[in-house]
Amino acid sequence: MDFSSATIAAQIIAWFKGLLPMIKRFVSYINGPAIGIKLLSPVNEIYNLEIRNIRGGVAIARVFLCDLTGADEQFTGRIVSPIEICQGNTIEWPRLFGQSRALFPILMVDRHNAKGPSLLHKAVGIFSHGGGCSKHPSSSTLIPPSPIQEQKEIRLTIRVVFYSVDEPHTELMEKFLRYLVRPLPEQGTYEVRLIRPKHVSIFD
Repeated sequence: MDFSSATIAAQIIAWFKGLLPMIKRFVSYINGPAIGIKLLSPVNEIYNLEIRNIRGGVAIARVFLCDLTGADEQFTGRIVSPIEICQGNTIEWPRLFGQSRALFPILMVDRHNAKGPSLLHKAVGIFSHGGGCSKHPSSSTLIPPSPIQEQKEIRLTIRVVFYSVDEPHTELMEKFLRYLVRPLPEQGTYEVRLIRPKHVSIFD
């Protein structure tokens, strides 16, 4: 076996070159974006999800409603494919860096119907016109208007995704969260809180 200085040096260089991609990925992870999520207290019965980039770099944030089940986890049929939730009243994708944040209304209480309150969320709606289509904010119903005493608990599965600024369709990372929404007839309002499935770890 050749243990000459030149051979050992070549082996060390080859070993270091093999490590370079891993080192680059590690440095990118340390200095790159990370998802921070917080459910804010309701304002005017609108429940906003606050999204921040809690590390470095810049990322595009998008939020999706992936599933809606009952308290028994049974499929309700209301969400058959992921629905993108828009940021407030705009469909623009926010770029998050530093102390910036974006608010996504995942739940809104509407009391304009005589039948009772309904639960809505703000979605990105696609509208067809003149042979083309355009996107605009729209409201989608989660629970139709009815007396709050008759409404049942639901559970929402939310997916938060960070995308690359340079390649807006390239995903950098994601987090799944589940929220319980429970009617409180005595108070005439709703309890909304995070629940953590056993198979998902959420660091927020």
